[in-house]
Amino acid sequence: MHVVAFLIHALGERDANHGMARGDNIQSAHMWFRLLKESTRWAICYPTTAYLASVDELAFMPGMLVDHREMMLRCDVLVATGGVMSPHMRFIWDAAKRSGKPLLDLLDLGAMPPLDLRDETKREIQRRADALDLD
Repeated sequence: MHVVAFLIHALGERDANHGMARGDNIQSAHMWFRLLKESTRWAICYPTTAYLASVDELAFMPGMLVDHREMMLRCDVLVATGGVMSPHMRFIWDAAKRSGKPLLDLLDLGAMPPLDLRDETKREIQRRADALDLD
């Protein structure tokens, strides 16, 4: 059986700092996605960018969060990245916790993957993933 992980990452408000913080956060989320793919054999589910590209987030935010929760509940593990736990992440995190879903908290590793410590970070991710005994 192949493990499917649901990735959450803070994005920030759409108009904050003229979109610069949002762009940095999306780049960070993509870098975490890549590092997770390099560090595990998991399939990674990260639908946030598709929602941001396809719908008016202000009108669809409640529905997007419900959709994300439902997708996450069908995954094997929830992975939190990005250095901080945003309110939207907390909604998904709390739903996973209530369901008994395994949680992989990588927030302490920073907002961006520490590229100068890439190999060490990959080993740390693998160590934490192994501790969840999913494979």
